[in-house]
Amino acid sequence: MLIGRYLFFFFILNILLCEKSSQIFENDNFINLAIDKLYNYDFDSTSYYLDLAYIDNKNHPLIPFLNTTNSWLSAQSELGFESSYLNVKNSIKENIPIYKKLINEFPYNAEYFLYLGSLYGLEARIELARSNWLKAFFSTRKGNNYIIKAHELNPELIDAYLPLGLISYYACISNPFIQFLAKISGIKFECDKSIEYLEIASQKSSFSYIESSNLLSYIYLYMDKNYDKALTKISPLVDRFPNHPFFPFIEAECLIKLGRHDDFNKKVENLNRFLKVESKIVADECQAKLNYLFGLKLYYDNKYDESIRYFDKVINNYNLEFNWLLGLSYYYKSLNNIKNNDLNNAKSDLKSVIAIDFKFPEKDLAYKLLEDLNDVK
Repeated sequence: MLIGRYLFFFFILNILLCEKSSQIFENDNFINLAIDKLYNYDFDSTSYYLDLAYIDNKNHPLIPFLNTTNSWLSAQSELGFESSYLNVKNSIKENIPIYKKLINEFPYNAEYFLYLGSLYGLEARIELARSNWLKAFFSTRKGNNYIIKAHELNPELIDAYLPLGLISYYACISNPFIQFLAKISGIKFECDKSIEYLEIASQKSSFSYIESSNLLSYIYLYMDKNYDKALTKISPLVDRFPNHPFFPFIEAECLIKLGRHDDFNKKVENLNRFLKVESKIVADECQAKLNYLFGLKLYYDNKYDESIRYFDKVINNYNLEFNWLLGLSYYYKSLNNIKNNDLNNAKSDLKSVIAIDFKFPEKDLAYKLLEDLNDVK
């Protein structure tokens, strides 16, 4: 279920950057500026431009959702994860009635349905972070119903393909119980179709390509192991939003996986820049990711003892919200120990991978490796 939890991290923003409203909103200059500031992690400036957007048009469909997201990310960066959950839940409660009122006034505007569904997606993301799987599912179902309605009202609203693809992919890789609930709730899920939807949003929308490209970069990198595709999705985001603290680390991992170590080395100075940001929470996450990248590169350079030291730094100081990087660190540490013929420690690492709520392919590989090692006499 970890990938479901992690993918819902992106559902927080997955409809956030939507194509220009074609129905009643023509001037999105302030919204565009707010989006740019948000993706460069400048939350005060985001609030400033959202206030101007509200003065310009208080009924703009993006404003409540953007305010909730900006408030949540700001709280997370300054106060931590638990405080941000309370913050976003209060904001969701405040903004759901706003969208319902707008839907009553403009019942044929698909975007209001789309963003109301997005708020329920945020609610699901909080429950996922707290391992409340059923609550997360029911919020997802509510969100899906509104998103389907938006798609029915306006099939030309390209940005609906992003949440449709995300929900479908989440259900597709979930356990049989969640898939059963999805089926009886009318949620359609096909893995190939979900990727197709995400690609449509990535290639054809004006703004939602940001989160769809981001999400696809994770799917291609971690699930499909298609590193060239992952790189083509993430590199344009790194260029467009130079102060986003997490995009560059995905790009750097793609370079390592492709064996482009010289190109990775050229990126290290920029990666180090994010270790000095004002937010300790963001800086700590970036430090963990950089240690992981150094460990990964050293593994491919056949420097196994040095690699283990970096993975131990990740493991021993782990305080990220989700456990995906922890699972990967244990997995690659086990490979280092196998190379060193330290089978007892390798087995211990593999057992740690298996114990983690971790849906990446490395978990299945860990089962197989552990089985093979146990057969070694």
